[in-house]
Amino acid sequence: MVNSVKTFFQNFIKYFLYIAVFAQIVSGTVYLVCNFTVFTVYPETEEMVNAARNLIIDEYIGFLYPLFIRMCLGIQDFLGIGYYLVAHLVQLLVFFVSIMYFTKPFFKGRNW
Repeated sequence: MVNSVKTFFQNFIKYFLYIAVFAQIVSGTVYLVCNFTVFTVYPETEEMVNAARNLIIDEYIGFLYPLFIRMCLGIQDFLGIGYYLVAHLVQLLVFFVSIMYFTKPFFKGRNW
């Protein structure tokens, strides 16, 4: 009896976590699709844009991300689209490439 209760709770917790992770992925995907072209201003956003425009770099900001934002601002000036769209696209591409890179060992040798 104790063993079956223990197995039930282990399976319950495991499948609850699976469902919770799946719900998080679905809700994040829906949010991404619905708000892809919406520009949300956070306090860090303005700080990064100012750092990118002026190339002011300190020990808290670093230098790569402001350079990336400055490149996106240059593309905005050239193409006339919002810099955040370019930043979102590049970040999504980097995300998918990193997912492929990190999950490749799990699927190596499988015949699907």
